[in-house]
Amino acid sequence: QFQYPGPKPFSKETAIVMMSDAVEASTRSIPEKSQQSLSDMIDQVIDHQLSSGQLDNADITLKEIHQIREAFKKFMRGVYHVRISYPEA
Repeated sequence: QFQYPGPKPFSKETAIVMMSDAVEASTRSIPEKSQQSLSDMIDQVIDHQLSSGQLDNADITLKEIHQIREAFKKFMRGVYHVRISYPEA
């Protein structure tokens, strides 16, 4: 898993940076970047951060974490969106 060796974040901002870094690195490693695989990986990363106590010292609520999680999913769908091929004219 993606985990920082340093101190746990104390602010909301550093928690968001930590989450975004882990989400970006983990989604980059997915061979097939479907909407479902991206969503599953984002859930897995954030759930691991919560269950391992990495966010315990940060001043961030579960509601905010949910909103951030959904924002990551929307953003990553846009990043890895594949355009359909159009026939040549």
